[in-house]
Amino acid sequence: MNLNNFYEEILGLSAPWSISSMELDSKEKSVSIYLSHSEKTNFGCPICDKSCPVYDHGSARTWRHLDTCDHYTYLHASLPRVCCVDCGVHTIKAPWSDSKSHFTLQFESYIIDVLEQTQVVNRSALLLRVAPHQVRYVRDKAVARGLSRRERGNNYRVAHVCIDEKSLFTGQHYVTLFYDGQSGAILEVVEHRTIAATTLGLCKLREFVDLSKVEVVTMDMWEAFKSSVESCIPEAVIVHDRFHLAQYLNKAVDIIRRAENKSLVKQEDERLKKTKYLWLKNPENLKEMQEDTLKELLEDESLKTVQAYQAKESFKSFFNCTDKKEAEIFFSDWFEKVEQSELAPLIKVGKMFKRHLNKMLNYFEHRVSNAMAECKNTSVQQIKCKARGFKSAKAFRTSILFYFGDLDLYP
Repeated sequence: MNLNNFYEEILGLSAPWSISSMELDSKEKSVSIYLSHSEKTNFGCPICDKSCPVYDHGSARTWRHLDTCDHYTYLHASLPRVCCVDCGVHTIKAPWSDSKSHFTLQFESYIIDVLEQTQVVNRSALLLRVAPHQVRYVRDKAVARGLSRRERGNNYRVAHVCIDEKSLFTGQHYVTLFYDGQSGAILEVVEHRTIAATTLGLCKLREFVDLSKVEVVTMDMWEAFKSSVESCIPEAVIVHDRFHLAQYLNKAVDIIRRAENKSLVKQEDERLKKTKYLWLKNPENLKEMQEDTLKELLEDESLKTVQAYQAKESFKSFFNCTDKKEAEIFFSDWFEKVEQSELAPLIKVGKMFKRHLNKMLNYFEHRVSNAMAECKNTSVQQIKCKARGFKSAKAFRTSILFYFGDLDLYP
């Protein structure tokens, strides 16, 4: 096999295209491959695909291809323009590249692969020897292509939707994320967490998901989420997510601990100092030394922090109930003890749970949670940290969908 045939094979070139010449520049470490087509060849009109004669040729163009033995590899060609009786004069589409792209399809696919592995634009650009803005261009185009294919497919089936939030900037600036509760794929991302934003996100989902087939939606107790779902998917059952319930209880315990520690320190009692995570972690995740410290602290039930911790831990049994009736009885007993504790932050959380009890009890019909979403949230946070934050919600959305949207990204 000669060199021309070798490159024609790996480039996937077929008639009428062939390699007319090649140049090796050892100084610049590059390989230039010049392509041409056989004479008197008809090409399909890029608009209607009708076979048309060549009208003329455009100016010479260059495309970056996969490197050859650490040498930059470039394709060069003048694309013909065809004259269609119905559509007029148009430049044909190069079979090795997308229109207006400076990369071959194979090189774009490689950029996607590298970016998925590094998860950092600048690092990918360094490895690929391209500019960062070129990597972003390929990434953005890949996401747009994936979304378009998903919408055209119109066969995405979702029975369980998770709704969650993620901070975008410091302060109360969030994006709302919509997940497939079964696969964990992030389906859509919208800026803010208002009723309007959540409704917009659900409307975008409707473009490729049959929302009437959605059986259950898990979410926080955020009113905007609940109102939007009740308006857009009235037939879906809302389940308040157990992980968010645990977060509310953890927050109450920490508020009580901080206040009590402040009071004890004034009395030169530092038992609660630097014990924050003893009360917030699951007991099975504690180290041996932490277990011993916690066990010692729990012996003094006069501590308000201990009382709050015990209430938090006992609430876990709510999800072990066999049905709604048993869970309702359990909650009634638990809430009564919380009220008797006279711990204001804990009582506040208990009252909030009581207001939303019906949707908490829906758990016992579907047994679902935001577990998949919480796992993905950790990965989303890692992407945000690696990127050193994002300047806009649009850029954040694109990155999230690129890595976690389960899209068909390749050209």
